[in-house]
Formats: sequence, structure tokens, C-alpha cells
Amino acid sequence: MPSGRPTVMYQTPTLYGTQNYQSFVPMEDIDTCRAECLFRETYPCDKEIFDLCAFIMEEERLAFPIDPYEGLDLYLFLRNNIRQDLENLQ
Repeated sequence: MPSGRPTVMYQTPTLYGTQNYQSFVPMEDIDTCRAECLFRETYPCDKEIFDLCAFIMEEERLAFPIDPYEGLDLYLFLRNNIRQDLENLQ
């Protein structure tokens, strides 16, 4: 199967030995779905949590992750840091 041709493959499935699996969806249904969707804001979470994480990252001189593994490491660090702070408040 050729790479880099998703549009052609989608629009002409018979060229690639398959059938058209597209289903017609009325525009009214699409509009209803859009109205019911919750679109993300500027922040990926609550603004307060975002600000807290940004503050911790600045204090610890941490950079934004460049790959999923660094993202996971950063998440775990921030989560543990916030949990420890919450435990210290009790």
C-alpha cells in the first residue's frame, strides 16, 4: 500500500481493492454533535493547575518535554511534587 496518499485512498477505495465504507450523515446530526462537544480551551487542564505546574517548572528550571517519554517523566514529577505539597498542608 502506498504511503502518503490517504486522501486518494479515502476517495477512491476501489483502486486499492476495498469498498467504500463511507456513511451519509445529515448536516443536522453533525451540527448537533458540534453543539454537544466540549472543545478544549487554551489550557489543557484547569487554569489553576496549569499555572501551578508552570510555576513548579520555572522553580525547578524544567523545560517542556520534546517527546512522550519526557512528557511522562514531567507529568510524574509534577504529580509527585503537588501531592507532597498537599500532604505537607495536612
